[in-house]
Amino acid sequence: MAHLWIEDNINEWQILPLPAGSLIILPEYPAQSLRIGQGGELEESVAVLQALHADGSQWVLITRQGGCRINGEPIDLNIRVLRDKDEIQAANGPRHFFSTEMLPQIIPFKGAAQKVLCPRCQLEIAPGQPAVRCDCGVTYHQDASEELLCWTYGPCAFCGRPGSLDDGYRWTPEEL
Repeated sequence: MAHLWIEDNINEWQILPLPAGSLIILPEYPAQSLRIGQGGELEESVAVLQALHADGSQWVLITRQGGCRINGEPIDLNIRVLRDKDEIQAANGPRHFFSTEMLPQIIPFKGAAQKVLCPRCQLEIAPGQPAVRCDCGVTYHQDASEELLCWTYGPCAFCGRPGSLDDGYRWTPEEL
């Protein structure tokens, strides 16, 4: 799930998950807080973030003229599709960072058009079987009842992410 890193008044970072299908309102004044809103609220805000797809995989920022900057630059045509680690800043407001990084979690595998093999054990991952999808897009078995603990066995074979379910985010704005 996409999320925003929000810098608070004491220079600490908070996380706001961006639920698919929601509209996130960035307020005009720094003292106001972000909120989940309804359509047609751009008049009350500097900008809104809205999911382009029902699954929340892609987000767009819509702003008033001169209302926000992305990565320090003005937004052409007042609309911008967001990318991972984009910095969003309203005129006098706090910084926000958009992130698409997902935390690993065990979920039933949805299946795919073609057979999917676990990169660790090379066995097929069947629809409905407990699995973990790495942030890089690779799926692993993670079924304690069947002894297929492929995700927690070691780091991701493709991107090197630690094979843990509680490691937290790999990237935070503190790294800047």
